[in-house]
Amino acid sequence: MASVRASWPGWSDDTPLRFRYKIGTTPSGEELVPWTDTNTTTHALVRGLRLQQHWTVYWTVEGRNAAGLTTTVSSDGVFIDSTQPVAAPSSVSIVGPVASGG
Repeated sequence: MASVRASWPGWSDDTPLRFRYKIGTTPSGEELVPWTDTNTTTHALVRGLRLQQHWTVYWTVEGRNAAGLTTTVSSDGVFIDSTQPVAAPSSVSIVGPVASGG
């Protein structure tokens, strides 16, 4: 199970804004988490997601002002890669002793 966190500071309006978010595997998708209200909070932590290797996960956030006007934006996405990196033996070179300056 995985946890993901996002924040969306910097929104402004003359009236208090209310927010909601959704999480999917495409921009504007909601396969992982449907629309979820955060009221006026500008961040969220979602736990217990079953993310798959090589998925790209996107957050979509909607801000709504008192007049009911909305703006919706999606993140650039985060690529899920849980494989450990492998270093080739020739990728590290040791170059003699190094004197420490004093």
